[in-house]
Amino acid sequence: MANADHIEPSLDRPVGFLAALQIQDIILGKLILHGIRTRFERSRLGYAQALLDPCVHLLVWWVLMTFIKERQSRFGMAPILVITTGLVPMFLFRNTSKYMASSNAAMKRLIRHPQVRPLDVVFARFILEALTMITVGLIIFITMILLGQAPLPRDPLALFPPLATLLFMGLGFGTFFAVAAPISSFFPACFTIFMRFIYFTSGIFVLGNHVPLFVMRWFLWNPVFHCVEIFRAAYFYNFSNNYVSLWYPLCWASGFLLLGLALARIRYSGRGRKQSTRVIA
Repeated sequence: MANADHIEPSLDRPVGFLAALQIQDIILGKLILHGIRTRFERSRLGYAQALLDPCVHLLVWWVLMTFIKERQSRFGMAPILVITTGLVPMFLFRNTSKYMASSNAAMKRLIRHPQVRPLDVVFARFILEALTMITVGLIIFITMILLGQAPLPRDPLALFPPLATLLFMGLGFGTFFAVAAPISSFFPACFTIFMRFIYFTSGIFVLGNHVPLFVMRWFLWNPVFHCVEIFRAAYFYNFSNNYVSLWYPLCWASGFLLLGLALARIRYSGRGRKQSTRVIA
């Protein structure tokens, strides 16, 4: 199945809460499978492109930091490890929100089916890209550890809160821009500018304690920077940043998610779309 034609309408009849959850689970599952088949259908590399993209960024910045700037940071961390602990978390946020924000074309094609609602497409894309980037991150870190380029993390359990916050941010930003993008070209342009600011102020290629305080103040406006620094504090020994907090990115994520859901409610509530009671496989 190269499209979602297996999702077909059925007779409408009242369903209970558990039955509705089961239907929603089936619909999201089929949309995720559809996304897997079409995610990189125009690329000869296929799904390997999801791994190559962060690896290319990692290689470029490693070359620059190693041969142009410095071979070792003040905390004794190799440049490639500094970049990896900044790049992987940032990509977790950027790719999930970007893939969700670009769901307008898929949304138009898939909501022809009575069971599929616009937010189903958006959330299915979030789940797919989140699982993809988590897998890519694990591959990168495990490979570096096995090659002796990275130590085991200082506190593995402490890595999860900043990563979960980044995923929540990706969900919030992606939901808002996915719903707002069809309204005006202003929103995609804002998303592009915002992501460039995020990329260069996330502390990917520099530790927060290495920059002057006036630069740090600009970095602190970036919610992703907070997550990256907390992730590094959990990974590295002898590293901390007292200026960062998870509450700041959580507020950004919650605000954008609520705005996106409210805007979706306004835009799609008049469609009168009915949830069917079964999905034909």
